[in-house]
Amino acid sequence: MNRNLKFLLASNVIFVLAGAILVPVYALFVKSIHGGAIISGILFGVGFLASSIAGLISTRLHDGVKFESHILQLNFLVRGLAWLAIAIFPSIPTLFAVQIIVGITDGVGSPVFNASVSRYLDPKKHVREWGVWQFWAALMTAVGSIASGFIATYFGFQVLFLIMALLAFVSLGVYIAGRKSKE
Repeated sequence: MNRNLKFLLASNVIFVLAGAILVPVYALFVKSIHGGAIISGILFGVGFLASSIAGLISTRLHDGVKFESHILQLNFLVRGLAWLAIAIFPSIPTLFAVQIIVGITDGVGSPVFNASVSRYLDPKKHVREWGVWQFWAALMTAVGSIASGFIATYFGFQVLFLIMALLAFVSLGVYIAGRKSKE
């Protein structure tokens, strides 16, 4: 596997872990700040709507863009800051803002990530290399999902969001380290 691909996948696997920590306990968090199931569903919907719109717009702009690595770096940074904002300002309005921000970063960042992975794939091993990515993403989703309940129960939601933010910043560091090592 190409060295650039290893760093790209490693940074994103950590990022997947960060996101997976939230999903199983999201509705409980929303309830803890005086929301409910309806608000939780609307929040998730707003995030996916923002992702869809941003993805539709950004895919028309990305081809031929020379700053893809900056988009990925910004994606890690902005999402980490958004998760940090929830830890500091846990409220329904903050969640709406964060869902929109996370949705936009997903809609803009995912096509760039997929294009970057595709660029580094070995044409003779592309199924295996995508399979490695799928394995690690699913494994980190499982680990994050299991950990989320324990983190929220024993340490609270604030620590959960701090861990998510920290993992996003670690993802950024791994990605930057991978970019620097090839220079």
